[in-house]
Amino acid sequence: MSFGTRLTAFGVITLALLACESNQSRPGGTDTSTIVAQQRQSADALLAQAERSDPQTKFGLMLEAAQILAQSGDVGRARSIINNLPPQTNLRISTAQAARLALVRSYIATADGYYVQALEYLEAPPADYPSALPLELAHPILEQKATLLHNMGNYPASLEERVRLHDLLGGRAQESADNQQRLWQTLMEIPSAELGKLLAEGGASRDLEGWYRLALLSKDTQANIREQLARLDRWMLEWSDHPASVNLPADLQMLRQILSEQPQQIALLLPFSGKLASAANAIRDGFMAAYYQHRQLESDAPALRFYDTEQQDINAVYDQALADGAQLIIGPLAKEQLQDLALRPALPVPTLALNTIDNPLGTVANLFQFGLGVEDEARQAAEQAWRDGHRRAMILAPNNNWGDRSVNTFITHWRNFGGEIVKEYRYSEKQDYSKLLKQALQLDLSEKRAQEIRALIGNVQFEPRRRQDIDLIFLVAQANEARQVKPTLAFHYAADIPVYSTSQVYSGVPDSKLDQDMNGIKFSTLPWFFERQAAEKKALEKFADNSAALQPLYAMGVDSFHLYPRLKQLEAVREANFYGLTGTLRLNEQQQFQRQQVWAEFRNGRPRVLAESF
Repeated sequence: MSFGTRLTAFGVITLALLACESNQSRPGGTDTSTIVAQQRQSADALLAQAERSDPQTKFGLMLEAAQILAQSGDVGRARSIINNLPPQTNLRISTAQAARLALVRSYIATADGYYVQALEYLEAPPADYPSALPLELAHPILEQKATLLHNMGNYPASLEERVRLHDLLGGRAQESADNQQRLWQTLMEIPSAELGKLLAEGGASRDLEGWYRLALLSKDTQANIREQLARLDRWMLEWSDHPASVNLPADLQMLRQILSEQPQQIALLLPFSGKLASAANAIRDGFMAAYYQHRQLESDAPALRFYDTEQQDINAVYDQALADGAQLIIGPLAKEQLQDLALRPALPVPTLALNTIDNPLGTVANLFQFGLGVEDEARQAAEQAWRDGHRRAMILAPNNNWGDRSVNTFITHWRNFGGEIVKEYRYSEKQDYSKLLKQALQLDLSEKRAQEIRALIGNVQFEPRRRQDIDLIFLVAQANEARQVKPTLAFHYAADIPVYSTSQVYSGVPDSKLDQDMNGIKFSTLPWFFERQAAEKKALEKFADNSAALQPLYAMGVDSFHLYPRLKQLEAVREANFYGLTGTLRLNEQQQFQRQQVWAEFRNGRPRVLAESF
């Protein structure tokens, strides 16, 4: 894994809140806004007191106020206070005050986007030895450092800081539990292969080794709850002195409960006839491949019933499935039918819909939404491009509904991160890409300037210059379109501009000759395309239609089978992930599964998975 200075914007947004939460006792039932208001009142009181104090005392009081404000999210006022501190020339600056100043400067640098500098403040004396400082200062320093390292992608180093913080917190139960939860979340960011590598390298403390092994068993056995529980019991015996054995991560605590509550009958409500029949049948085939694999390993496979929803009232079909004894329902697939079902105030059994909608009536109890929408991919493209250090984007997208959804999602997230949309260009199905890109890159303006100069001074040598105010292109395109756009960019002097795209840019079939011109394009895609060992995929390759267009739907069917036993677990523990073949899945507040796919890049005409994403 490459550990650089990659920091996600959502990490920046939460950084101060995490430090604030960890450094303050949290009264039961008090919401965040109330706590922040109380903190800012405390800062105001300190500043008022500072105005009546001598320079030595004033310096200390202003520093405390700046720390409180920075941790509550008011970095602007904290910056102003630091800029107006009394001159330090004739003051006696204590070790604690110097460390506090480093911490506040780290918060400010983080807010400004200078993440390496933010970390350097905490790695210089005296902030680099927080255990020698008072706990109320050492705690936020370690919290800030661990969070920075996590969001920069250096997960092992972040874990080491979390282990240090655990030792420092001692008997503080709530703070220790918060720290352990974030430690577990960091572990869940590390791919299984990387966890195995870290274990093989050795050198980790015993506590950290125990965490690595716990995370590995959690990830590697998600498709079999019984096996996961058996391996967890063995871990508990071997690591009885480990901090996690006293307080297991919340998702692992639920294993026995969800195993005992598995449904005995499942109904699949899909349009097995009509225009969506091929999609429904592919999802069913993926589901059944996982089902038969499960039956080979376990004897408790549920009974299945299938219902064709084509041209039927979804509520009537749903009620019939219930009357037939369904304890869990998968479907519907059509968005319109999901909208009709979502009008109910609640559903009597867990229901995994295979599409997503924005429900103005709010969430519906027992309704979970799982889809392959482009919105997740566009969001992830914005996150990755920002993480890679880009700030000014140009968009190339088709002039259709798919393009609208992709572009709107990308723009929303990109601007939330603080990025700039320099220009947005749309193309039609039979577009002259050369003409469009010439305009987008402002080569036409460059050529016009050359003509004006020639008119004034005669014939001169001239090489067109493209615009210099963009540092990435977000390309929404099908494979056949991308194969034309990418070489045209190179022809128009833009081969050096990074291009980010969605999964549709890859046909699903490796073809080094056909895709040679797409070298350098980065795109997110389903882990399914790079999976070599899954028994379900091998079975489908042998018995099903291997059409590239059906592959995402097969993956969706497989994940549906492995998801349904864990719906209540993922609902109860919002930080928990499911590592599926469609991506890493997590439930949001709207009961929708958000997907984080793997990242790949075309190299020598073939898609190559970027190591840190898989």
